[in-house]
Amino acid sequence: MRRWLWPLITVAWCLGGRLGARTSRDAPTVTVRDQGKISGKEVTVTRAQRSTLYLGIPFAHSPTGDKRFAPPVTDPPVSWTGVKNGSLFGPSCMQDREELHRHDRLKLADKLFADTDLEITEDCLYLNIYLPDGNPPSEGWPVMIWFHSGNFSVGAASLWDASVFAVKQKVIVVTSSYRLNVFGFFTTLDGFAPGNFGMLDQVAAIDWVIDKIDLFGGSKEDIVLGGHSAGAESVALHMLSPLSNKKFTRAIAMSGSALTQGVIRNPQKDNYLKEIAEKFNCKLKPTVELLNCLREIPEKDLLKETTNLANWGPIIDAPFVNDSSASFLPGDPLELLMSDKYNKVDFMTGFTDMERALTFAEMTDKDFNRQLFESQIMEEMSADTIFEITSNSTVQCTLNYDLLFNSVIFFYGPPLLNEDASELKKKYLEFSTEKYYAAGSFLHATYVSKSKAAFLYRFDYKLKTELNDLIKLEDWMNVPHMLELPFIWGMPYWTSFASPITWNNADRKLTDIVMSLWGNFSKFSNPADRGRNVQWDPFTPETQRVLLIDKNIEMSNPSTFNYKATKFWNDYYPKLAEASYTCCNTTADSKIIRPSGTCLIVVSLPVIINSYRYGSEMSFMLWT
Repeated sequence: MRRWLWPLITVAWCLGGRLGARTSRDAPTVTVRDQGKISGKEVTVTRAQRSTLYLGIPFAHSPTGDKRFAPPVTDPPVSWTGVKNGSLFGPSCMQDREELHRHDRLKLADKLFADTDLEITEDCLYLNIYLPDGNPPSEGWPVMIWFHSGNFSVGAASLWDASVFAVKQKVIVVTSSYRLNVFGFFTTLDGFAPGNFGMLDQVAAIDWVIDKIDLFGGSKEDIVLGGHSAGAESVALHMLSPLSNKKFTRAIAMSGSALTQGVIRNPQKDNYLKEIAEKFNCKLKPTVELLNCLREIPEKDLLKETTNLANWGPIIDAPFVNDSSASFLPGDPLELLMSDKYNKVDFMTGFTDMERALTFAEMTDKDFNRQLFESQIMEEMSADTIFEITSNSTVQCTLNYDLLFNSVIFFYGPPLLNEDASELKKKYLEFSTEKYYAAGSFLHATYVSKSKAAFLYRFDYKLKTELNDLIKLEDWMNVPHMLELPFIWGMPYWTSFASPITWNNADRKLTDIVMSLWGNFSKFSNPADRGRNVQWDPFTPETQRVLLIDKNIEMSNPSTFNYKATKFWNDYYPKLAEASYTCCNTTADSKIIRPSGTCLIVVSLPVIINSYRYGSEMSFMLWT
């Protein structure tokens, strides 16, 4: 090629938005019912395959002004005149850029938006559609709706290029934004602002897809919800929400579940209402005046002053909504599963083998020793456990924390005193992965598998490609949080990076297999890839088989997977916690039986589990 052509090609690539391909052309215009006409663009995925993209489609009105701290407004739909340009992303929701940078381990914002900053604003309720090439089948293409990660505080739908997955798996992919942090999860603990607005945004996006996706060749009867981390937790919560009932047929939750420790927030515990009112010189009561005041605060000021004010995220909102039918989450996730009150859909879930490796490496010394190992576990458990609880003015309950801590150390501690730092780090990461990821995935899959198909995986394959400008893994690390996503989304085939990456052939080969597994589940509810001789046995309460994804992909057995770990957290530890509480009456006229100076109590198992999972207040039934 003549050298003088390269500058022209580079300019054309930049103007094309650097998404999915170095070349793009206009896509057919689509008339969106009740909204207007939208144009898109076609991008090259392979020499013979192109994906059609329609970006930045509004699915709800701008949540600004009096729509701040309120459910998304979708009636009437957002409409426009003329032809809307669907070749550009809509803005991402309000968030702290520095926090986004820390979360964006793969530096996708830098690589995909190298020439301009990612646009961030409160007007952000947009979705993006990635279409396969060719004509859709008569019943329409299956549809995946993807919710991004970011601990419900940061993240952007625009960071995930779904064109490769859409083309290679013949699945429409919709990536959607949703309000984050204070904008998505503020609550006044009453009907004026019951919270969970970010989750209601997701429901609105699902409703838009059901109503409009046929215009793009998709099937509203064949929808899978997918997500990673906070996105996975979102998917799992939709499986429990009456507002999402019968709106999807399958669910994929990667590295997160509704039972993950800390997913459900406790706004009463944070007690931020008084502080936020004082910060902005607003009246605390009546609630309507507080809301009117906060709706006048500039978006950047509101974000800055509230980012660290509370642990923003989903709550059990049933006590706060005026109409019970409007509640997104009517009860505790575990109790909903135990009482069979959940949306029964086919389910795929799993985790990587070293979920917290990168975070752990950033905060620990290289000379990690046994003392540091035990202190790190103690710090983790201290954050989860209530040491002393008073249920009323006369009864005090104390937790035998040493018993719990020693049990965990006995289970995870190294057998030898002279274990080297790398082995100790691996053991700590086994603890954190199994406690915060594996246990919840197992428990959720166990309930689902009683009535629907469930599939569970552990991702053990470590990238062979050197991604030094993106991320560097230490020798002792295997697969940290988020490092399975390059395979799911076909990143070795992306041409959207500003600086192309030379991918290892082994990584490319595994990418093809992994995309096929996820694609097969999205289309057929059976992820097995018989063409590549990859069998994936269902997870059942009796068998509890796990697909181990590594250089060799195989089903687990007791010699390759530690089944005792999930049983420890889901079965033994809650019982141990229950037995570790002692409650004594402080009055002389008590009716409580106190053999050997100890008050006997009866505490329901879900309450104990809630205590160490959510850090919530506990209620006790005294045995009198």
